[in-house]
Amino acid sequence: MEIKHNRMQALLNTGTAHQQGLTREADDQRAMKDDKLKKSCAEFEGVLLNYMFKSMKKTVGGSGVTGNSYQKEMYESIFFEEVAREVAREKGMGIGDALYRQLAGRSAAPSVAKPEDTTQQDERPENSRKTIR
Repeated sequence: MEIKHNRMQALLNTGTAHQQGLTREADDQRAMKDDKLKKSCAEFEGVLLNYMFKSMKKTVGGSGVTGNSYQKEMYESIFFEEVAREVAREKGMGIGDALYRQLAGRSAAPSVAKPEDTTQQDERPENSRKTIR
């Protein structure tokens, strides 16, 4: 009888170990997906910042000393790309983090409490009153 009990216990332990292995594997896959998502969000922020830097550059007049050569435009393009990547890689502007939280389903936006009476009216003049819902 004790042999059967030991054998059953060994089988149960093997099953538990197998389940733990599957759980670890699933956790590893989730972590890899999570890392890929973080990296993609940071890269997207870099692309957005690069576009913003280039748009800002267009608003500034060119200097008469260096002119507007192809080489200068190429250098500035590469420069803005690298600056944008570096800013996004570091703390960034928070765009990548917000996008990551949204896509990962962990939005940090606080929930807004709904008022109990949804038919209240504001106190503006008669012609501009709207019902708040």
